[in-house]
Amino acid sequence: MAAEKGIIKNAGVPTTGSKPLVILEKTPRDVSGDFIAKILSSRYYVFEDQSIENVADALAESPHIRALAVVSQELHVKGIIVKAALFELLGQRYCRDVFSKKPITAVMHEVRIFNDDTNIFYLSEVLTEELKLVKSTYFAGTGPDGTYSGIFSTRNLLIYLSDITKKDIKHAVKLQKSLFKEENSFSSGIFEFFALNKMALGVGGDLHFQYKYNESNWIIMLGDVSGKGVSSAFITAAISGILYSYDFSKGLHNLAVIMNRFLYKCFQMEKFVTAVLIDFNETTGGMIICDMGHSMIFLARSAEFSRLATQAKNLPLGIDPEFIPEVSFFTIHKDDLLFILSDGIIEQMNSSRKEYSAERFGKMVKRNLTKPAAEIGKCVIEDVTAYRGNQPQHDDIFSYSDLLLENAAKHLQRGSYIPGQLEIISN
Repeated sequence: MAAEKGIIKNAGVPTTGSKPLVILEKTPRDVSGDFIAKILSSRYYVFEDQSIENVADALAESPHIRALAVVSQELHVKGIIVKAALFELLGQRYCRDVFSKKPITAVMHEVRIFNDDTNIFYLSEVLTEELKLVKSTYFAGTGPDGTYSGIFSTRNLLIYLSDITKKDIKHAVKLQKSLFKEENSFSSGIFEFFALNKMALGVGGDLHFQYKYNESNWIIMLGDVSGKGVSSAFITAAISGILYSYDFSKGLHNLAVIMNRFLYKCFQMEKFVTAVLIDFNETTGGMIICDMGHSMIFLARSAEFSRLATQAKNLPLGIDPEFIPEVSFFTIHKDDLLFILSDGIIEQMNSSRKEYSAERFGKMVKRNLTKPAAEIGKCVIEDVTAYRGNQPQHDDIFSYSDLLLENAAKHLQRGSYIPGQLEIISN
């Protein structure tokens, strides 16, 4: 009989003796790609002339079946039976007596039908509102010939999309680790630095970059992308492309302008980046600083711990394509320690909902001033971790420490640069 094409008769459904099967199962077909056929969770069906009583009895013996289709003899979908809804109806007073001998079509529900070669991402857009519902909604899939192929639910779709997101996150983590080191350190005998980035979700928007572009000059950057997750990782990847291809001899100011316009063009203010860009001369200790809305630069000098604040009021990167950033100049001295932090350190909460704070950070630094930059950087992470206790990591954590080991030989010319200012945080 044509109706038995592609049917596995035992289908895992119990039978008794020679009693004909009530519930049948459609044979799956091979499919590749992100199509509905991949998320069909039930291929069971009954014919439209079956009685409610027979279907209910068969479902009672099949705990693994949650929903099935009602089809014609040609396997065209007529409706759907949701097991829980059917049993709830038959459990009401007198309902079993009233409905038991009637055909299953009397209690089936209408069902939305999709071709099983429909793209899953297109489907997720079509079912946007249904995906917001707490209760699962069922749909039927049909093959190329229009016959029944299976049932899927919003739950099946969400699980599939979730699995894809997990894979994307793994790829994003791999991409970030290949572009930006989680930990980096260097010591030249003149100065040393240490940088460490600890993501809150395994993948995030904090990035750090250090590159020596001539005999004495380094480009140092800390960036914090708004938001978290995969989208932030894509932005860090875009920034890395600029950094790895830029000619740093053209200056820090020009780099900031290029980044700003590129990020605005790509993301139209949906994403922005707070950042600190520094051109550091290791021979003189001179720094050209471009602070793009970050303001998390601290200096430990002698007995003082200070925040380094500039007069320049720069916007974050990606906000205004016509904005021209200003730069500032500062010189670090022998035994100075410079820190650039992300807000994930200062704003980390403990169990009492109190922030870690710049004051606590300053006290921690003072206790460890005699240690190398790398050890101090690790002390920062350890102290923040101890402070938060069993609270989740609030945000990506970045710590950069820079220790000048020798006296500066000379000062750079200030030119049009605005001198940096020191705002005392703690003594």
